[in-house]
Amino acid sequence: MAYQAGDFASAAQSFTEILKITEQIGNVAATANVLFNLAVVLHHQLGRTAEAIAHLSRSIALLQQKQLPHDASGRSLAAHQTFLALKSVGCAPKG
Repeated sequence: MAYQAGDFASAAQSFTEILKITEQIGNVAATANVLFNLAVVLHHQLGRTAEAIAHLSRSIALLQQKQLPHDASGRSLAAHQTFLALKSVGCAPKG
């Protein structure tokens, strides 16, 4: 809701709170998804690229460690890797 309303700081806070929950219950696919979404908000909306890269790196590591082909939303490990690669060179597409 906050994201759609343009309140990106609140959206990032909400994702951070959801992240804690997914970690507590041990849902790795959901955690990877939340990390990806948090990274998108941090980078595209708040300009916090270093934090976004850290979250993307963590999402990739989780998916690889658990040998999961995709996160809870169905986004593939390759999509996480591609987004990180683009973000690392500063040209990730918005959206």
